[in-house]
Amino acid sequence: MADTREPARRWMMWPALVALAFFLLQLVAGTGTFMTNDSYRYGRITLQILGDSRAEAQEKSLQAFCAGRAGLEERVWSVDLRQFDETVPPDTAQKCLDEAKAEGNLPPTSPRYEAIFDMRPGYPLLAAPLTALFGVAQGLYLTSALCTLLGGLLAFLLLRAAGLPWRYALLGQVAYYVTPFGLVGNYPLSEGPTFALVMGTLLGSWWMVRRRLALGATVLVASMALGFATRYSSFLLTAGALAAAGVIALLRRDARHRGTYLMIAVNAACAAAAVAVSVALRLPGMNESLQDKWTAHFVEPDVTDVWAPLVDLNVNYWTVWAQEQARAPYLLVLAAAGLWALFRHDRTLGWMVTGVAATGPATILAHPILNQDLRLMAPLWFTVVLGVPILVHRLATRTTAEPAADPAGRETEKVGGAG
Repeated sequence: MADTREPARRWMMWPALVALAFFLLQLVAGTGTFMTNDSYRYGRITLQILGDSRAEAQEKSLQAFCAGRAGLEERVWSVDLRQFDETVPPDTAQKCLDEAKAEGNLPPTSPRYEAIFDMRPGYPLLAAPLTALFGVAQGLYLTSALCTLLGGLLAFLLLRAAGLPWRYALLGQVAYYVTPFGLVGNYPLSEGPTFALVMGTLLGSWWMVRRRLALGATVLVASMALGFATRYSSFLLTAGALAAAGVIALLRRDARHRGTYLMIAVNAACAAAAVAVSVALRLPGMNESLQDKWTAHFVEPDVTDVWAPLVDLNVNYWTVWAQEQARAPYLLVLAAAGLWALFRHDRTLGWMVTGVAATGPATILAHPILNQDLRLMAPLWFTVVLGVPILVHRLATRTTAEPAADPAGRETEKVGGAG
């Protein structure tokens, strides 16, 4: 069990200091912030939430996008061996603006493509306050960084709730910041909020399993609601995965109690509600997402069969992915070690983390894009962030509990603990 006898100030201080250090590092990194094509669209929606017309929001977000592109080119130029000491062409940002305006907007310009982002207001809503204070690019970036900061704190709380001493729970928080959650989560995209909210669903579900029903249900439902508004498909998978994990956990008698049943029911209800809202609002679904892929963002005509090429592409993708993992299998090794520790610690928690982690490969099945798999496969790292600290704690506890021989040859027990 957790070392509850320790002063609360001590174990609360360290997570706060780690989070502060992480955020200060992001302020340094944020001096080179630039916006991607998707960031431009999130910026446009954010500015509309703040009261701009669509045309005004597009113009301001486009200016931020082009300024960021110019800054990125300057950074690349400054370290180029052949031209770093030459003057950067001054018209980079203006050229970007002129090219976009010639197209009528930043390509792709299809209304169907814009609709995909219009149905994701969660991240723009979160980013609106900081965007109003610091502008589009910095507002989006700082929002993502703060959400990533929160995700690490939630990882700490989840490990504490699972009975880990604060020192080892702190390792999980640090792991969250230094794995792809920290890297990808800080992009001016919806990944930062998404990963933090998924961690929130895990924490809420675990609290329910541990019979903290009111608090757990509140955190779970709030995380799911905001998650569906941020990235509908990811949280539909997450809700289904957590419900399925709860059902599997019921195979063990000690999991058959009110908290587990209610956790399953809440997650199933969230998934059902999401599907109902999607149908009622006619949100873009899987078929539309695949059409977007095969038509180069709706520039080319729709294809008649979206599934056959997906199967072929998956065969190619997973072949290449397996080769890359064989070359450097650190993710597979860490994930396997983390899963072993999770299931040894608590079977129900093991199934829950496994279910959520599996949403990463499931997402890749729908979007087998090699240069995006660090972002799309990121949920697999939940096994590492939550499992490895438990593994380290088990190893440390076993080491300190082993008997040691004194100089006379008699066995004595080592003094010390893992707490």
